[in-house]
Amino acid sequence: NCGSSTYSTWIGSSFTTLIPNDNSDGAIALTINSSTTCTTTTTGTSVGATQTLAAQFLYGTADDDVWYKFTSTASSLDFSISRGTMGDLVWELYNSSLVSLGVIDNYTTSPETASLTGSTVGNVYYIRVYSYASTVASRGTFTICITTPTQPPSNDNASGAITLIVNNPY
Repeated sequence: NCGSSTYSTWIGSSFTTLIPNDNSDGAIALTINSSTTCTTTTTGTSVGATQTLAAQFLYGTADDDVWYKFTSTASSLDFSISRGTMGDLVWELYNSSLVSLGVIDNYTTSPETASLTGSTVGNVYYIRVYSYASTVASRGTFTICITTPTQPPSNDNASGAITLIVNNPY
């Protein structure tokens, strides 16, 4: 009732609203750019996130990790993750079985970049992003971009060599 002295039992209580990609089951799909240009990017935030997994290899606290996924479109992909309002960000790449393929943490540069070579076209991969520090102030926004580097021609190595016929009059 507006204007009455009756209050809800929720007053004074606090709770956290989880964001949809707070775990790998709610991972947000990323778009892979078909060229080396970041035409399409995804902006994310770790504000309101909780810890899903412990930090791998002692890279920070991971108490605010968020998840993204993509389906590989090429055997080689390039990644760029830029800090927005987030302090030192850490990101990790996983295969479809959630086995870590590597951790990137380079506080001195933004964007932080890496390449995935040997990916299987059609397979799903995951990216987990979190702030290195455990303080609420270190949480914030970031931007992810995945691009496709120029792929080598199919005959780039001996196994794809083109057979030539020498002195063929035709």
